[in-house]
Amino acid sequence: MNDLRRIHHHLSGLPLFTELPPKILEMFVRRVRVIALSRNEIVFHQGQPVHSLYSVLSGQIKLVVTAPTGAEKVVEIVGPDRSFGEALMFLERPSPVSAQAVVKTEVVEISSDLIFSAMDESKAICRALLGGMSYRLHHLVADLESCCLQNSTERVARFICEELGDDPRRVSFTFPANKNVIASQLNLAPESFSRVLHQLSEKKIIEVHGRELTVLDRKRLVEES
Repeated sequence: MNDLRRIHHHLSGLPLFTELPPKILEMFVRRVRVIALSRNEIVFHQGQPVHSLYSVLSGQIKLVVTAPTGAEKVVEIVGPDRSFGEALMFLERPSPVSAQAVVKTEVVEISSDLIFSAMDESKAICRALLGGMSYRLHHLVADLESCCLQNSTERVARFICEELGDDPRRVSFTFPANKNVIASQLNLAPESFSRVLHQLSEKKIIEVHGRELTVLDRKRLVEES
């Protein structure tokens, strides 16, 4: 698949762009920029204004808040065919997070000029942008609720359930990032995350082999969450 076809396939599959008129989508395909990132490379820094919307073509991006002490909190892990930076682009003020590649990653950068011109042409992208930002707000509120009201076992069990999704036939997945990153997202110390996985394994609820996790008893896992 050549580059333009690959970008067209990627953009047309994003929820933001599924209803775009073909001529607008084609304008995006020809004017976006693909950025290749090495592991740990930064897309934008905390405190830096963001003038683009981004989507992950391959790999993973983590959105991170860094405290003055240097401590990091992972806010979100963004995988392939998902976007980030929508709200930051509109705010036009310093970003509260950094965006950093977890592994070797490719992101598509879409400038605010392109987004705003598309919004002038199509109400569909306005609705999609609002939907995307609402989803992210809902996700952040759910994370806050989890960190404040759930214990470590409940947080890990909920994370596993979310990774499995709604398909009752799905019983296994590959961890979306290394365990330290996932622990930070769950507001847990890495050793606490590992301890809960071990406890769930001892109860024969899950099985973990390296980066692969298999759920042995989904009903009991839901009860733990």
